[in-house]
Amino acid sequence: MSALSVAAVVVSHGRPDYLKASLSALSAQSLRPKHVIVVETAADLESMELVRAAGFQLITPGNIQFGAAVNAAIDALPKDFGWLWLLHEDAVAEISALEQLGKAAEISPSVAIIGPKLLHFDDPGRIQQLGLTATRTGKPFLLVADEYDQGQHDALADVLATSTAGMLIALEAWHRLGGVQDSTPLFASDLELGIRARAAGYRVMVEPSARVLHAGLSLAGMREKSWLGGSRYVARAKAHIHTATTLWPLPFVLSLYFFMPLIALVSIPFHLWTKRPGRILGQLRGWLWAWGTLSQRLQARSITRGLGSLAPVANLLATTKQIRQRKLDALIELPDEPKPPNGIFASNQAWFALIPLLASFPIWPQGPIITSWLLPLSADLGEIFAQTGASGLQSGSGLAAPTDPFNWVLLALAAISPLGSDWAVSLWLFLGPTLGYFVAWQFAAAFVQKPWLRTLVGLGFSLSPFVLGAALGANLVSLTAALFAPLALLFALRSMQSHTNARALRWSGLSAISLFGLSVSSPSLAMVASLYFVVLGLVNPRRLHLQLLALVPSVLVLYPWVQFWFEKGSMQLALIPAWSALPALSIELANWSVYFLGSSFLLLIGLAAAKTGRWLAGLALILGLLAVSYFEVSSQLAQLGVATLIALVLAVSGISQINKPVAVATGLVFALFVGFAGWQSVSTERLDARESRLMPALVVAQSKANQGDVLTLKLSQGDNLEAELVWGDGLQLEQRAVASKYLEPELPAQQIAQLSAGLIAGNSDGIQALIQELGISFILLNSTDPQTQAQTEVAIGSMEFLQPAGRSEFGALWRTEVVSAVAPNSTPQPLRQELIWSLAVAGLLALPTPAVVRGYRRSRRSER
Repeated sequence: MSALSVAAVVVSHGRPDYLKASLSALSAQSLRPKHVIVVETAADLESMELVRAAGFQLITPGNIQFGAAVNAAIDALPKDFGWLWLLHEDAVAEISALEQLGKAAEISPSVAIIGPKLLHFDDPGRIQQLGLTATRTGKPFLLVADEYDQGQHDALADVLATSTAGMLIALEAWHRLGGVQDSTPLFASDLELGIRARAAGYRVMVEPSARVLHAGLSLAGMREKSWLGGSRYVARAKAHIHTATTLWPLPFVLSLYFFMPLIALVSIPFHLWTKRPGRILGQLRGWLWAWGTLSQRLQARSITRGLGSLAPVANLLATTKQIRQRKLDALIELPDEPKPPNGIFASNQAWFALIPLLASFPIWPQGPIITSWLLPLSADLGEIFAQTGASGLQSGSGLAAPTDPFNWVLLALAAISPLGSDWAVSLWLFLGPTLGYFVAWQFAAAFVQKPWLRTLVGLGFSLSPFVLGAALGANLVSLTAALFAPLALLFALRSMQSHTNARALRWSGLSAISLFGLSVSSPSLAMVASLYFVVLGLVNPRRLHLQLLALVPSVLVLYPWVQFWFEKGSMQLALIPAWSALPALSIELANWSVYFLGSSFLLLIGLAAAKTGRWLAGLALILGLLAVSYFEVSSQLAQLGVATLIALVLAVSGISQINKPVAVATGLVFALFVGFAGWQSVSTERLDARESRLMPALVVAQSKANQGDVLTLKLSQGDNLEAELVWGDGLQLEQRAVASKYLEPELPAQQIAQLSAGLIAGNSDGIQALIQELGISFILLNSTDPQTQAQTEVAIGSMEFLQPAGRSEFGALWRTEVVSAVAPNSTPQPLRQELIWSLAVAGLLALPTPAVVRGYRRSRRSER
């Protein structure tokens, strides 16, 4: 039996539910403390009554912190003891805990601080703490955490510090070290006391045979924020900075505080990638706190280093091996959202993607596709970016209107195209049906277990007129919407089903990007999907914030677009996202009408599905898509395509087993899909690739030299004479806009009409002055009739101030030697910067980490 004279000090803060068990365990100790005093800092009546009932001394000094509470207890006790046993109200000591601590103190006279083995309050078989240390950067580090107690750590060992929960400390050492400093961050106070003890020449150790159950209310974030000095993340950041200030050499400390704002900003992408965004605000607040209390941090450093050398501390810091092992141990595998037993590659279903790939052969990419609604993209990615999320169109003398939202997709296609922006659109059209197969297969995997049924859904979607037909018809906008819509719905669902916050954040980032792609290709379909996002969030309120955050990029991109058309009084045009968008065919003539009716008929099979609620939800979504497509036809193909996909999924979800009738029906459906795809492929008129230039080579070269400040008067003769002012090397696809179709640009109409009439008639009176006034550098003539072309060329060529510049497939060209006016410039929209940042955040969240891929979550206790 130990002969130490011990005073037990219990610091309580209004948690009688834990205090009762703590006092009961204290009364049952095999080694009874000489004094027991309870410091109630919250003046909780129930807690005070428990102390009086136990027969222990009670003081209520007010709402003070731990260090001051212990000092108040020392002042209230007789000075006839040599050791302090510190306990928290949420610490329950086993019957022999104090006895084992006392034996360790007697065996090792140089020891001033001894800590017990802390076990989880609700799971005594798991170790919560067994000594504290820090990394070389100053981050507090648990030597043992969240391990099952099998006696593997029962050897007596020296450590840098121990928790104050259950700590036995010599009274003389307490006074010399200054006790626990309340100005020190809560999560660093235990560590600082141990560092000071080592600097003063004392030993600090743990006694594993002394066992204390500890709830860890502070570490678990179950104390009020005032107790922690902020959230758990803020408390950790403060502890990290404070300990680094103590341990690092002074030049490094000064550099840390100088570069702290930069460090906090640089860490933001890292925290987003690791799916711990809560740490961002914690670090920023920690940095502000450190700057505001710099004098206190330096004073604490001075006191610690004034006690002696910190050389003994270096040998007790966490090693690289310990840190690496802790990161592995901190990953706890949990069951996540249901995973398909056979993925698309493991089940060999990926080979079926060759079918839509072969069906897309008529649009094998051979270069840029030029139609009445498709034009080449600019070869310069910077020029495409300048026309993305901008205002101001190069139409006539300029048009104050926004560029199309779909330019964001064009920018992405140009950026990722391996063959350059010229091939970006043709590659997307060619690969679209194949991508549609993979998208639909993964979408079906969320509801259907059998791989072959998912394959049917994938083929039914990818070979449908809404995907394959859109690709073969070069319906770029509808194809893009049809591919992004299932992804947005799928990722939103998975973010709700995830059992880990990290995975939920990743799916949320992916859903934000997918919904953004849908919003810029079909605003009407995006509205339906947004409603779906909100409903999912209301079903699972814990994840509602993720669904709402996923809407942010879409709101930022569509708000200026909708606002512009609202002010113009043409809200219906806000639903058309691109100049290249094509209207749908009428139901009587469209080949997809029979296909859609056949797919809808398959819904009857879905009545046999086991989950009626899912079937009804899907049917409601289909009806919503049909209703939207009836009133809004610019995205009708995409809306009906998604409705068909959902119908196919619901249909096959009712098939529970393979039998002969099912096999025959499956074969017929498969043949129907493939046959329809073959018919589409054969009957579609082949799109010819052309040279990417839209103007003669001389005009293109001059435009490149003058950075686009070249104005050409383009005269087109057919049944009527059309005159058009063209800037630079021609209006590329990203420079075309919905507004230029429906709004009149600023044009000097009278001067253009007078100039055009004079040129056609060969009347040079006033022509040179008009060319000079308008700043026209080139005149381009193109007539459908060769005889008319020749006559007009003679008329224009008769003017001596116009120099012939050759003929090309674009027509006859003349040079004026006039310095062109400055081309109208596009300016970024007010919210473009915020939109880019929101997409960057979504992208970082979408990037996988090893823990996310394996379906792990990080233990909170390991983060200290």
